[in-house]
Amino acid sequence: MLSNTTVSSLVDIDQLLCGRISSIGVPVGELPRTLDIVKPLLKRELQSRVIHEGVGNAVQLQFKNSIFNQIVPRTNIEVESLGLIKKRVKWTEESDSETDGLEDDEGSATEIDEDIEDDDDDTDNGGGSKLNYEGSLRSTILGKDELLEGSWDGQDFQAGSKKRRRRVVHTTETDLQRLFYTIQYHLRNSLKDNIPYTFAMGARYWTAEFSTTAIPDSFNAQKPDLSLFDFTLLKENKSWANVLAFVEHTSSDLSKNRGLAVYWGSAIKAYLIMREQPWRRFVLAYSICANMLRAHYFDHSGVIISLPFNIHKSPGSIHLCDALAALTLPDSRHLDLDPTIHMCHAACNGTHVDLADGAIGWVEDNNNNVYSIMAVLWKSHGFFCRGMVCYRVRNKEGTEYTLKDCWVEESKKMHEPTVLRMVKGIPNVVELIDDWDVYHEGQPDCTARIRKIYDQDQ
Repeated sequence: MLSNTTVSSLVDIDQLLCGRISSIGVPVGELPRTLDIVKPLLKRELQSRVIHEGVGNAVQLQFKNSIFNQIVPRTNIEVESLGLIKKRVKWTEESDSETDGLEDDEGSATEIDEDIEDDDDDTDNGGGSKLNYEGSLRSTILGKDELLEGSWDGQDFQAGSKKRRRRVVHTTETDLQRLFYTIQYHLRNSLKDNIPYTFAMGARYWTAEFSTTAIPDSFNAQKPDLSLFDFTLLKENKSWANVLAFVEHTSSDLSKNRGLAVYWGSAIKAYLIMREQPWRRFVLAYSICANMLRAHYFDHSGVIISLPFNIHKSPGSIHLCDALAALTLPDSRHLDLDPTIHMCHAACNGTHVDLADGAIGWVEDNNNNVYSIMAVLWKSHGFFCRGMVCYRVRNKEGTEYTLKDCWVEESKKMHEPTVLRMVKGIPNVVELIDDWDVYHEGQPDCTARIRKIYDQDQ
């Protein structure tokens, strides 16, 4: 909805309700805001908004009708095609086992000495050969940015050898990072003919970088086991505004204990993404609990947790490839991003030549008119419901407006535009310039479309 008025900024609801929600401890001088304290807030927010497939009204649901298959596009990969990936994973495991100690399934660290040739060869990127797109992901596979933040303290040289030894931290999270990259590499290269959709122009990468160090945030210090980012941000400072998706892992069985931290942790992290990226249509995350993968789908009507599958057994191994391909390979419109709006990041510098000077993004209406986004005036911090954002926008002629973007109940969606038309012309009252439904795949975007199979009141 477009109007020629401005919107006042409101107090941050994080400060009012949650203080500092933290999974890593209490900041000095702050009252505790641990997960146990946050749970009641989450329970209230999630009440009557969670669909757990295989439970309650969805107990008879078949996997073919699961939210996983509604959201994740299928590839044409067959079991026989997985041989190349499995061979590479087996080679990695055998190489690691020479120096690997006992591993804690929850992710405790074991140190490994890796032999590295005394040169700068980047041919081995954890996927068997050098990436031929967006440069090399070598640092994201072997450790944190710049090979364990540039620290070579653990290296030593063997007498009479041209090899040097580097000490690498080995955790469950870094193992998953390597596995995901190996699958991603072969999906994009040797198995690309089995992918039935167009690849994105840029690359994305999984990293365990924030499994031990929280993603920076003023109020919520959270550590996703794996995070997905745009490759162009590899060297940039990151926040929840940059997280595309995440994965949580535990050796415990979610089907036996739905109070696991992975359940509550996933909800908090999805909230942080939606808070910082309110223009997203939904957030898709995965959990792996006792080798069973579930998709966690969050939108403005609630949460849907998919039926699980075992990632080590067919057809679960193929479903895992489908799941990773869906997040790492296709165009951003398949990644839950609203195609009618774009917010710029560091990699966009100089790429949008038709926008106004100082623009931070753009939005397009149903008549293909493009407005430059000059500022975010206000954004909702609620988990569900309206997800309202107000922008200051400018058209090509230089006229500025306030644009209000929000989700509304179907029965009430015309209420505000109707009232504004009725008061048009009254002095000092906002004037409505235009309003429109946001369309997705030719239809008005509505959360009910994904929920119709669950027979749930909207």
